[in-house]
Amino acid sequence: MHATCSKRLVFVLLCGHALAACDGTTDGAATPSGQQDASISPTSGGGGGVAGITGGAGGSGGTLAPVDAATDGASNDAAVQMDAGGVGDARVGLDGGPNPDASIDTGPIYVYVGTGDWGGPDVGGIDAYRLEDDGALTSIAGIESGNIAAYMAMDLARRQLYVADEGPGALRRYDVNAGTGQLTLDDTIDIPESPVYVALDSRGRTLFSASYDNGLMRVFALRDDGFVEPASDVETTGAQAHSVTITADDAFVYVCNKGTNTISQLAFDPDTHTLTPLAPAAAPHAGGPRHAALSADGRFLYAVSELDDSVRVHARSASGTLSLVQSYARLPSGQTGTGAHILVSPRGQLYVSNRGPSNTIAVFDIDTSSGLLTLVEHEETLGNTPRDFAIDPAGRFLIVGNLDSQNIVVFAIDQDSGALTHTSTVEIDGSPFFVGAYRF
Repeated sequence: MHATCSKRLVFVLLCGHALAACDGTTDGAATPSGQQDASISPTSGGGGGVAGITGGAGGSGGTLAPVDAATDGASNDAAVQMDAGGVGDARVGLDGGPNPDASIDTGPIYVYVGTGDWGGPDVGGIDAYRLEDDGALTSIAGIESGNIAAYMAMDLARRQLYVADEGPGALRRYDVNAGTGQLTLDDTIDIPESPVYVALDSRGRTLFSASYDNGLMRVFALRDDGFVEPASDVETTGAQAHSVTITADDAFVYVCNKGTNTISQLAFDPDTHTLTPLAPAAAPHAGGPRHAALSADGRFLYAVSELDDSVRVHARSASGTLSLVQSYARLPSGQTGTGAHILVSPRGQLYVSNRGPSNTIAVFDIDTSSGLLTLVEHEETLGNTPRDFAIDPAGRFLIVGNLDSQNIVVFAIDQDSGALTHTSTVEIDGSPFFVGAYRF
């Protein structure tokens, strides 16, 4: 799964606008490149109210029975204050979906890019850039930081950044200067396993970490000042746990388990900071599910498979369980490459990164009623191994971290089609593992 490279954290700042959606995943068997599954019939017990779907060649939309609109975990009504990954805004839901009360449309946007190296200690860092209105990057400052900044979660209310250091097995907490974007290390929390992912609940009261090597997830209560308490729960989810996705109302948590081809589905109690597996405890997802995201309304979960050529769409039931409704090829026809990251833009397009030799971003339209995908384009990332990427809160730029070529590439997003156009590239002294964009 991992390639050896030097590591660092990079951050980018943009003068910007408002933010929106980060969406999700689907289960099912992969089909030939460029095609969706010709016939998928999820069992009704899996929960999305979906009777079945049929689709034709060439990635056609297919037909889908209506999904029960009264799904749980779909509400964005609560005031939400942090983001677990690619996009973030003080008025935006945890899954990246827009909050109806959002009114912030100005102010600086900071983008942090984590890099690392499995081969050596203490080589990580945080570089700061400003993303100008035209997509150009201007260097600001940087600091050294840990070993492998595998993933981050930003508490926008407290201005604190939580970083998963995959090297030594640690979580790091930083204070963020809202005026400059610079970070100050508050504390380091040693844990028994190496985390590859961290996420926050919408209230900023609970931190989640996933361990790839140990196949488990830890849950930590957070004090009012953001200090991380000892783990309140530890759940064994499945081999190679790779990511944690939390619904906007904090009712359910989903974990992609690459090694067992499953997505764990759990109920979450935010008052006790504990989890309870649903029945069934996991939904099948072939091809090694890696990362996932929810639709803006929470009705669908989208997940990218790392090992086969698919992105999969799952409908969510009122009880939180998942059922497959579509599997769509993520790679250009005839190409190969492992899947890495997935996001939904503020305007509703889905973006998926394909690592080498393809080295592309797949862009999809999402049908807001059925949740189904239609391919828009594939865009080359102008570098090798696009492990992670972010979309700025205004939905104007997509920022890719190419791990093996050690560069950050910025693309403008067409506001109608979602298509990408290259605007700038910055070479960095390190290999980017994570990219996240936030407005304070």
